Amino acid sequence: MHRFRRARCSSAQADAQGVYQIEPINDAIVTTSSLPNLKYDPFPSELMEVVDGQLRRIEFREIQNRFEYSTTSMVSRSCLLFGSAAKARAFPRPPTLRESQLGTSPVLREFEFNEGSLCDFQHVSRLCVDAKDVRRRNISRTIISAVGLPESSTGTCGRFDGVIVRYRAEWSAYTHSSARGAPTPIAEVRREQSGKGTVAAVIWVDNTGDSAEASAKRFGQDLAELFRQASTTTCVK
Repeated sequence: MHRFRRARCSSAQADAQGVYQIEPINDAIVTTSSLPNLKYDPFPSELMEVVDGQLRRIEFREIQNRFEYSTTSMVSRSCLLFGSAAKARAFPRPPTLRESQLGTSPVLREFEFNEGSLCDFQHVSRLCVDAKDVRRRNISRTIISAVGLPESSTGTCGRFDGVIVRYRAEWSAYTHSSARGAPTPIAEVRREQSGKGTVAAVIWVDNTGDSAEASAKRFGQDLAELFRQASTTTCVK
């Protein structure tokens, strides 16, 4: 049970201090009637558990928060995990608002769907990689080697029936300093089909701060796992 300030919930009652209680449901997203156009996630003031019918307060030191809101409708979603980032990685990633709209489950934590579903990545045999990292040249070969698809190419992909990867890692900038921040690799993976164009698209981001080689290799391994998951998924045609 979580106690939030500044959150109005249709299924919860406020106490004398105006604090609302939100009770979680296993394997489901709790729907509440939060403040319209809420652009800041609710702040949890207490975490409680029920022991022998009595509420007991749980102490926590870290909170992992995932918050997003829609720019076109009065919808926002806040997902909290009470614990470290390492513990958070042990749990399935909650779906984004876009994934909920698509009806797509986040099978892999590393990839967020903007279009399509895992089924669209079935039977992939061709891969084109356009990759650049400011710290290292020829990073495309590292990615292709990690993915392991025999029919792969690099460079400008153009019209292509298969999977197109656009991988970029640029220096980040600080608003308060002239120093450069560590690059954050970002990859867009699109499934292209002749006559249809883009039928599926996912985004991958690496915030680990690893070297260019390590980040590219991890992305290639994650992409290989995406293809493996797709190949074993039962899809309705």
